[in-house]
Amino acid sequence: MKALRILFIITFWNTLSCNAQKSNDSCFISMKDSLVSIDEGKVIDLTKLNCIKWDELVLIPPSFSRSFVEEYAKINLPKDVDYSWVTDGEGKGWWVLFLDKKNVISYFFLNRVDVDFTKLSSSLNQIDVVLLPKSKAKFITFATGDIFFDSKEKVIDVKLKN
Repeated sequence: MKALRILFIITFWNTLSCNAQKSNDSCFISMKDSLVSIDEGKVIDLTKLNCIKWDELVLIPPSFSRSFVEEYAKINLPKDVDYSWVTDGEGKGWWVLFLDKKNVISYFFLNRVDVDFTKLSSSLNQIDVVLLPKSKAKFITFATGDIFFDSKEKVIDVKLKN
């Protein structure tokens, strides 16, 4: 009986501790790695990401208010999802969160020099936070013609792919 109780506690603890963490799953790591130094004209199809159960994608801009994002998206952000400033004041990158029934299942940070979502967010709504159902999480990359401050990197943004 004691062994069964210990097994239950360990299982319960593992379930709680695995929720809403930066994912170490190989499918997420390979997907994130595929976004590093991506070129224009490439398709990013997150709808095929099925190693976890998720139903919504949230893209959080480089500078944001935690309380605003939580209220707007109706979620609780993990503690380490925060913004960081670079010298130009534009922020270093975007947070990419995967939700299931408004619970953060997995997430990662994506540097803006790899992929930026600014044009996507402005084309969808008047605020920076992007909320998309899984069925719409398919993008194509394009060069904006801009260059990042203090860099020779061209800005690669995305738009929804039909």
